[in-house]
Amino acid sequence: MAEIQKTISMNVPVEEAFNFVANTHNLVEVWPSLSQVRDWKRDERGIGEFGYTYQMAGFKYNGTNRDREFVRNKRIVTESQGGLQAIITWEFEPISGGTQVTFKGEYNVSIPLFGNMIAERIAALNAIEVEALLKNIKKKLEK
Repeated sequence: MAEIQKTISMNVPVEEAFNFVANTHNLVEVWPSLSQVRDWKRDERGIGEFGYTYQMAGFKYNGTNRDREFVRNKRIVTESQGGLQAIITWEFEPISGGTQVTFKGEYNVSIPLFGNMIAERIAALNAIEVEALLKNIKKKLEK
């Protein structure tokens, strides 16, 4: 499994950053390769579940995400099943003047016939993708 971790600071309260990410429909606006979120729901404990369509390296992936952990204003851990096998962790930490947001991803991309041939390319694309995602969230929230 490949891993990626990126952090960004933004000048908004932790509640605002957390609520934006927790509303999964918002991610379509800021996540470059996430093209669709569907059937989103969140239960009384905060655990969310939704279907998604994601496009990367010329491949289209459909799958489902389900939260493993939801701690309001602190942490969301989501497991992705389908074309992308991943565990995504969002962490939110109050800092002076705002919030530090950390994205951690552990993922395995299954591409028939290609195997590991393009694994390095996908890892590089994911690093660029997560960097853009965090910058887009910051730009959207700091308006």
